[in-house]
Amino acid sequence: MKNRILFILILILLFLFYVKNVSASELCFSNGYTIMTINGINTDENGALYNRNKLASKFLPTYNNQPLTVDFLYNPTHLLGLADLVDVLGQMVIDRNDDYDMVEILNDASQKVTTQKLLLVGHSQGNFYANALYDAIVDEPGYN
Repeated sequence: MKNRILFILILILLFLFYVKNVSASELCFSNGYTIMTINGINTDENGALYNRNKLASKFLPTYNNQPLTVDFLYNPTHLLGLADLVDVLGQMVIDRNDDYDMVEILNDASQKVTTQKLLLVGHSQGNFYANALYDAIVDEPGYN
Protein backbone atom coordinates (compact mmCIF):
# COMPACT_ATOMS: atom_id res chain seq x y z
CA MET A 1 0.00 0.00 0.00
CA LYS A 2 2.80 2.41 0.91
CA ASN A 3 4.65 1.54 -2.30
CA ARG A 4 1.56 2.26 -4.39
CA ILE A 5 1.07 5.66 -2.73
CA LEU A 6 4.76 6.48 -3.18
CA PHE A 7 4.56 5.47 -6.85
CA ILE A 8 1.53 7.71 -7.41
CA LEU A 9 3.23 10.66 -5.67
CA ILE A 10 6.32 10.24 -7.83
CA LEU A 11 4.17 10.16 -10.96
CA ILE A 12 2.37 13.32 -9.88
CA LEU A 13 5.65 15.11 -9.16
CA LEU A 14 7.10 14.08 -12.51
CA PHE A 15 3.93 15.21 -14.21
CA LEU A 16 4.01 18.60 -12.48
CA PHE A 17 7.64 19.31 -13.35
CA TYR A 18 7.91 17.93 -16.87
CA VAL A 19 4.55 18.59 -18.51
CA LYS A 20 3.61 22.02 -19.79
CA ASN A 21 0.37 23.26 -18.22
CA VAL A 22 -2.06 23.63 -21.12
CA SER A 23 -5.71 24.59 -20.82
CA ALA A 24 -8.55 22.49 -22.22
CA SER A 25 -9.25 25.15 -24.82
CA GLU A 26 -5.77 24.50 -26.25
CA LEU A 27 -6.12 20.70 -26.22
CA CYS A 28 -9.77 20.00 -26.95
CA PHE A 29 -12.06 21.04 -29.74
CA SER A 30 -15.04 23.27 -28.98
CA ASN A 31 -16.93 21.44 -31.73
CA GLY A 32 -18.32 18.05 -30.76
CA TYR A 33 -19.50 16.09 -27.74
CA THR A 34 -18.05 13.12 -25.88
CA ILE A 35 -19.83 10.61 -23.64
CA MET A 36 -17.53 8.40 -21.56
CA THR A 37 -18.75 5.41 -19.56
CA ILE A 38 -16.89 4.09 -16.51
CA ASN A 39 -17.75 0.53 -15.48
CA GLY A 40 -18.25 -0.90 -12.02
CA ILE A 41 -16.55 -3.82 -10.31
CA ASN A 42 -16.53 -7.33 -11.76
CA THR A 43 -16.76 -6.04 -15.32
CA ASP A 44 -14.07 -7.18 -17.73
CA GLU A 45 -12.97 -5.10 -20.70
CA ASN A 46 -15.40 -6.92 -23.01
CA GLY A 47 -18.25 -6.06 -20.63
CA ALA A 48 -17.16 -2.41 -20.55
CA LEU A 49 -17.08 -2.37 -24.36
CA TYR A 50 -20.53 -3.99 -24.46
CA ASN A 51 -21.88 -1.28 -22.10
CA ARG A 52 -20.34 1.41 -24.29
CA ASN A 53 -21.87 -0.10 -27.43
CA LYS A 54 -25.31 -0.37 -25.80
CA LEU A 55 -25.16 3.28 -24.77
CA ALA A 56 -23.86 4.38 -28.19
CA SER A 57 -26.77 2.58 -29.88
CA LYS A 58 -29.16 5.01 -28.14
CA PHE A 59 -27.63 8.07 -29.83
CA LEU A 60 -27.20 9.40 -33.33
CA PRO A 61 -23.61 10.09 -34.44
CA THR A 62 -24.34 13.83 -34.16
CA TYR A 63 -25.93 16.10 -31.59
CA ASN A 64 -26.75 19.77 -32.27
CA ASN A 65 -25.16 19.30 -35.71
CA GLN A 66 -21.86 18.40 -34.05
CA PRO A 67 -20.12 15.00 -33.90
CA LEU A 68 -20.91 12.82 -30.89
CA THR A 69 -18.37 10.26 -29.65
CA VAL A 70 -19.22 7.53 -27.12
CA ASP A 71 -16.34 5.62 -25.53
CA PHE A 72 -15.36 4.07 -22.20
CA LEU A 73 -12.78 4.51 -19.47
CA TYR A 74 -11.93 1.07 -18.15
CA ASN A 75 -12.00 0.33 -14.42
CA PRO A 76 -10.32 -3.12 -14.11
CA THR A 77 -11.27 -5.73 -11.53
CA HIS A 78 -8.62 -6.74 -8.98
CA LEU A 79 -8.39 -9.99 -6.99
CA LEU A 80 -11.75 -11.28 -8.23
CA GLY A 81 -13.43 -8.06 -7.07
CA LEU A 82 -12.32 -8.33 -3.44
CA ALA A 83 -9.77 -5.53 -3.74
CA ASP A 84 -12.40 -3.43 -5.49
CA LEU A 85 -14.82 -3.90 -2.60
CA VAL A 86 -12.13 -2.57 -0.24
CA ASP A 87 -11.61 0.37 -2.60
CA VAL A 88 -15.37 1.06 -2.67
CA LEU A 89 -15.46 1.15 1.12
CA GLY A 90 -12.62 3.67 1.10
CA GLN A 91 -14.38 5.70 -1.57
CA MET A 92 -17.66 5.69 0.36
CA VAL A 93 -16.38 6.29 3.87
CA ILE A 94 -13.42 8.64 3.46
CA ASP A 95 -13.93 9.88 -0.12
CA ARG A 96 -10.59 8.40 -1.15
CA ASN A 97 -10.04 8.25 -4.93
CA ASP A 98 -6.27 8.49 -5.22
CA ASP A 99 -5.56 4.90 -6.22
CA TYR A 100 -3.77 3.49 -9.24
CA ASP A 101 -7.03 2.96 -11.14
CA MET A 102 -7.92 6.64 -10.80
CA VAL A 103 -4.53 7.62 -12.21
CA GLU A 104 -5.06 5.24 -15.14
CA ILE A 105 -8.60 6.50 -15.76
CA LEU A 106 -7.35 10.10 -15.74
CA ASN A 107 -4.56 9.21 -18.18
CA ASP A 108 -6.98 7.29 -20.40
CA ALA A 109 -9.39 10.23 -20.41
CA SER A 110 -6.61 12.63 -21.37
CA GLN A 111 -5.90 10.44 -24.42
CA LYS A 112 -9.49 9.73 -25.48
CA VAL A 113 -11.38 12.96 -24.81
CA THR A 114 -10.88 15.50 -27.58
CA THR A 115 -13.90 17.73 -27.00
CA GLN A 116 -14.63 20.41 -24.44
CA LYS A 117 -18.16 19.06 -23.87
CA LEU A 118 -18.04 15.84 -21.86
CA LEU A 119 -20.66 13.68 -20.17
CA LEU A 120 -19.44 11.04 -17.71
CA VAL A 121 -21.69 8.00 -17.15
CA GLY A 122 -20.57 5.87 -14.23
CA HIS A 123 -21.98 2.52 -13.15
CA SER A 124 -21.54 1.29 -9.58
CA GLN A 125 -17.90 1.97 -8.57
CA GLY A 126 -17.57 3.90 -11.84
CA ASN A 127 -19.65 6.65 -10.22
CA PHE A 128 -16.92 7.25 -7.64
CA TYR A 129 -14.34 7.52 -10.42
CA ALA A 130 -16.62 9.77 -12.51
CA ASN A 131 -17.02 12.15 -9.56
CA ALA A 132 -13.28 12.07 -8.82
CA LEU A 133 -12.48 12.72 -12.49
CA TYR A 134 -14.86 15.66 -12.51
CA ASP A 135 -13.29 17.04 -9.32
CA ALA A 136 -9.80 16.62 -10.80
CA ILE A 137 -10.52 18.64 -13.93
CA VAL A 138 -13.24 21.13 -13.01
CA ASP A 139 -10.87 23.63 -11.37
CA GLU A 140 -8.30 23.48 -14.18
CA PRO A 141 -8.01 26.53 -16.44
CA GLY A 142 -10.20 26.27 -19.53
CA TYR A 143 -12.70 23.79 -18.05
CA ASN A 144 -15.48 26.27 -17.26
